[in-house]
Amino acid sequence: MKAKFGFQYSQTLEKVGELKSQMACVNRIAYGQKAPFTADDVAAIRKSRVLSSTRDRALFELAISSALRSGDLLSLTVSDVTNANGDVLRDVRKVQEKTGGAVRFNVSEAARVALEVHIKHHSIAPDQPLFFASRLKARRPMTTRAFQVLVKAWADAAGYRDTSRFAGHSTRRTMPCHAYAHSRDVVAVAKLLGHSTLRYTTTYLNVDESAALAVARECEL
Repeated sequence: MKAKFGFQYSQTLEKVGELKSQMACVNRIAYGQKAPFTADDVAAIRKSRVLSSTRDRALFELAISSALRSGDLLSLTVSDVTNANGDVLRDVRKVQEKTGGAVRFNVSEAARVALEVHIKHHSIAPDQPLFFASRLKARRPMTTRAFQVLVKAWADAAGYRDTSRFAGHSTRRTMPCHAYAHSRDVVAVAKLLGHSTLRYTTTYLNVDESAALAVARECEL
């Protein structure tokens, strides 16, 4: 009876460790990091009126899909994400402004559809900013400050009363956090983020000892 109880207790601890590792970067904000959006948040935002404009929907979908820093995201032009025929690419290579290193990011199906509608609706030329400021005629790229305001509006649409937990980096953290929770592949997530060292990625994802132990238990020989 005692042995059976010990086995059940061990299984419970293992399950707790697994759940902690899956939700660590969704529920915890460490080192001043902003919160990512959960899958439920993304679904709620997509259904809300806050994405009524083609620009805002395309921006939201690509921000989530690409995991780019806001500065890199807003510096994109139409030619960066389309081929010679004007078709939106499935993956894009971008040189990061902060590090100078190149990163390849995925353009999800939802992002491709939204981008195609947005580009066609506004007849945006290949050399023009993909995400322009509110004044369409100016064709200036959106500022990071304006993007921050949008992110807080998205958080409000997701049902958060305190939107101070969310900022431009929230969209950058969303996909990597969910990718890690699904696969626990830190190396793959590091590549998604364009990180040069895994140490920074583990801090970024809040990978702690409980997460590491959960992985070890699954790989016991």
